[in-house]
Amino acid sequence: LYSAIYDVDVITGKAYFGVFVMAQSCFALLLSVLLVSGLAAWSYLEEASSVGVQTAWYVIGVFVMMAAGVVGVWVRMKIIWVAVLARKKRECAWFKSCVFVFTSWRQFMGLMQTEKAKLEHGVLAQNEEFVPSHCDARDTM
Repeated sequence: LYSAIYDVDVITGKAYFGVFVMAQSCFALLLSVLLVSGLAAWSYLEEASSVGVQTAWYVIGVFVMMAAGVVGVWVRMKIIWVAVLARKKRECAWFKSCVFVFTSWRQFMGLMQTEKAKLEHGVLAQNEEFVPSHCDARDTM
């Protein structure tokens, strides 16, 4: 059961990441085409005498945008990595507690009511940690 859940989780995660990378690449391509089209239209409308100054501004603008894009992609990658690792860590703890409860249910029949309540409180506490980190990772992706 755990391996099936894990496989589905990995497949889903890779699909989300693949769609994200494709969308990011398409958006970058669109911005590049718009930039080149805008620069071509602007240079056509301007006088030919100021072509040297315009070319310098174009080159500076392209390098600034490339640097900002690289920094933006790196920051996004770090945010995704932190969210996914937090989810993975909390999911492991949550799944271990669920497996413990599922496999030890016969021994729990002999527990007193306070012990059962304490065990339930522990599982609910892990649920309260895992579910928000799962939602954060999903929303980040």
